[in-house]
Amino acid sequence: MGQTPRNDRTPDDLAADEFAGIHEQLDSTQELVWALLDDHISDADFAELEERLLADKDARETYIQCVQLHAELLDHFKGGAAKPVAEQVLGFLGSATPTTSTPSNPVS
Repeated sequence: MGQTPRNDRTPDDLAADEFAGIHEQLDSTQELVWALLDDHISDADFAELEERLLADKDARETYIQCVQLHAELLDHFKGGAAKPVAEQVLGFLGSATPTTSTPSNPVS
């Protein structure tokens, strides 16, 4: 007679599927961020990116990483040495309180 199919999936299988889903979402977040940075983002995609950034900490971290890489690449290819930009480009999103820094050698 009819048997119910047995689910042979282990907790590791389920965790791997969940990780794959998160990874896929972060990949699509990266695509949206790069479209924004390249000035090729549609209004609908911009709204989706904004919604993700407001709702998801991992999406915000992905955004920061992409923007930092973008800034470093711009600096590198303009001929300057790469500077750490962790605090310069929305670095405060990962902390409870925004931090400010003062230049050690202000230009007169």
